[in-house]
Amino acid sequence: MQHEDPVLSPIIQKIDPNDISPQVSNYFINGEGLLCHLSKRPSRSPRSNTIRKQVCIPHCLKAKILESVHSEYGGRFKFFKTYHRLSENFFWQNMYKDTKNFVRSCTVCLSRKNAFKIPPVPHQPVEQSQKPLETCHIDIFGPLKPHLKVIYSYVLSMIDTFTKYILIVPLPDIKSSTISKAFFDNYIVHGGCPQKLVVDNATYFKSSEFVEFCIVMGIQKRHISSYSAHVNGNVEKPNQSLANISWHQFRKIQMTGMSNSRTPC
Repeated sequence: MQHEDPVLSPIIQKIDPNDISPQVSNYFINGEGLLCHLSKRPSRSPRSNTIRKQVCIPHCLKAKILESVHSEYGGRFKFFKTYHRLSENFFWQNMYKDTKNFVRSCTVCLSRKNAFKIPPVPHQPVEQSQKPLETCHIDIFGPLKPHLKVIYSYVLSMIDTFTKYILIVPLPDIKSSTISKAFFDNYIVHGGCPQKLVVDNATYFKSSEFVEFCIVMGIQKRHISSYSAHVNGNVEKPNQSLANISWHQFRKIQMTGMSNSRTPC
């Protein structure tokens, strides 16, 4: 592939052990016949001023190399660590810039970052519950990591605001009918029907099907204000702890741990 690359091919042709051109003095062909690049490590490196032997990467492999280094298996590290890992073994022109753009545009990393701060907007505060089954907060977390080969793609989190008891249920999709059934089977059947249900402004909570479900069950459905997810913090915080775990394998253990964790009074 190096011989077919428009940038690397001319460099390979110029390399002559008997007559090294200044233009290619930092390049050599290794024992496996691959074009490599020589560079000094940064001064702040533990092995500062030592030489790195980097394999030159053709254009067609850049994306695959970046994905392999910055991935669920390689670790989705920030830019500097990702670039350091790349530069220890690989080289191509503008690798610094390409790595920076790749990490910045990583959709998985962006989805995991906390939402940027938005100026507060007026909203109605959620009243403190005085007894169990007075108010329940529910929220959807997902989609889950794509490499998890399971039928469940989402999580329904439910919490009683008085007892702080949490229920976590896996969902194959986020249809209103799926959410309603999961809430009924796992919360209402076992614990009872709450008086109030606090949800966000997602379409599946606003659908006519979910509205009808709440009416039939005699539940007062309440939506949090736009850009005020912190109002639903009772269930938003537990969801954050599910971001990087294989929750489908340890759901009962994690649910017990979160339900019994101490919270400030």
